[in-house]
Amino acid sequence: MDKAIDFSRLAQARPPADLWPAIAGELDRRRKQRFARRMFGAAAVFLLAALAVLVTQVPQVATDDQPPAAQSLRLDDLQARSAQLEEALAFYRSGVVESDSLESLVWLEVELAWLDSQLAGAPEDSHLWRERVELLEELGRRYASEHWGNDILVAGI
Repeated sequence: MDKAIDFSRLAQARPPADLWPAIAGELDRRRKQRFARRMFGAAAVFLLAALAVLVTQVPQVATDDQPPAAQSLRLDDLQARSAQLEEALAFYRSGVVESDSLESLVWLEVELAWLDSQLAGAPEDSHLWRERVELLEELGRRYASEHWGNDILVAGI
């Protein structure tokens, strides 16, 4: 049989003197990296929001090849047309869209929300209503081009 091992004769194993400071330094470095990533993410979100506001504030330039759809309408007509377009968009908004077009649709919806907030402050501004009608028409065109498959399904029913 083997003799019993005398553990009291073994040297005491201790971690290196710089181990705990090294661990503390690594944890601190990782904490700073997480903080930097979070700040970068917050800055990116802020920048996107600011960009969305700037994009919606850029005046639209009418070209000769694009006849303005709502140029000659009165305020009542613009509001009625806006309501009609909103009703037509209700079908498309509840459906599925292609992921390729999702970003552009979201940007248009954000622009519409911004325009609605402007209209809340100036409900009699026919220029804003005209822009809203044009934006809703563009949304309708985009959604309709995305839902051609749904139109075929509905036609087959």
